[in-house]
Amino acid sequence: MPESSKSSTELRPATKANPPPARPDITQAVREGLRRAFLENAALKFVALVLALTVFVLVQSDENDLYYPWVRVTYSQMPDRVLTSKRVDQVQLSVRGTRRRIKRLQKQRLENIHIDLVPLSSGDLRIEPSMFDLPDGIELVSVNPPSIYLEFDDKVEKMLPVQVDTLGVPARGFKLGSLVAGPTEVRVSGGRKALAELSAVTTKKINLTGRTQSFKGEVPIIEDGFEVIGNEEVSVNIQIIEELEARQLEAKTVAILAPEGLPDESARFVVEPASATVTMYGPVHALEAIDTEKVRVYVELSARDLAGDQAHEVELHVDPMLSDIAYKIEPSHAQLMPRPKSPAPSPAPSPAPSPAPAKGAQP
Repeated sequence: MPESSKSSTELRPATKANPPPARPDITQAVREGLRRAFLENAALKFVALVLALTVFVLVQSDENDLYYPWVRVTYSQMPDRVLTSKRVDQVQLSVRGTRRRIKRLQKQRLENIHIDLVPLSSGDLRIEPSMFDLPDGIELVSVNPPSIYLEFDDKVEKMLPVQVDTLGVPARGFKLGSLVAGPTEVRVSGGRKALAELSAVTTKKINLTGRTQSFKGEVPIIEDGFEVIGNEEVSVNIQIIEELEARQLEAKTVAILAPEGLPDESARFVVEPASATVTMYGPVHALEAIDTEKVRVYVELSARDLAGDQAHEVELHVDPMLSDIAYKIEPSHAQLMPRPKSPAPSPAPSPAPSPAPAKGAQP
């Protein structure tokens, strides 16, 4: 075989294939990216963050916002007229401004608006924006209410009695005894029509709930559609007294008592009627403290009663006798008489004799 042919048929050793490229570590790549994002040029990034926040705050603070403050309303006095319509003491505003200006306004107190009533006549008074002293950059949107109704009447004066008003009741067993105010009359001023319909002025309510003792004090007069000329308070003197009650007991048997130092011969006598009723009058708490079972009605024998043997009238008494309790006994007197002597027993009849047997009779 030719040599060329031999060489062409010789086997060549196999060459080793290149290995596939290694897969990148994703977690490591993420960590590296975050590290570069936060740590590379950290100073510049921090400055950029601060500038971004500053711009955001400025943009937000320049946005408009609404605020609803309250403003008090005051009125001037008039020499010959009075305002008889209901006073509006405050109005609510709706204002607009940037958030920075609104925030500053919330820390302030808006000045009152003052209404001069002297040149005005009855009717609606419109609330104008010029009445309010608002800071620069604050816009008035609306006022609630937008107007105030005014009605006037001629001013007059009148003397009226003082009526003291009370609330509640004293404690059990007590009641209001008297109530005196000083002065009893006061001079007031107001509209002619309102005062013509007014017959008295009343005070603030005085609480009597649970009271057991009298007391004094000063109490203001309630001004409703008028003004008190001079002192707006009156002195009051309130007397709390104990409440009295009547209580009737069940009929009591009349006892007969021998006086001290004399022999007890009560068994020799009887009274007619043998019972009596007792009615007690006094403070409620004193009556409630009495044990009615221990109350007794009695007559007390005297030496004259013991020496006599004739019926006669005697006075009934009650025991115990308390100083703050009044008693009424019905009847107030009774007849005291010797106890009737029991009749002597009749002798028993002797038995009748037996009849004699007849002659010839068999025994």
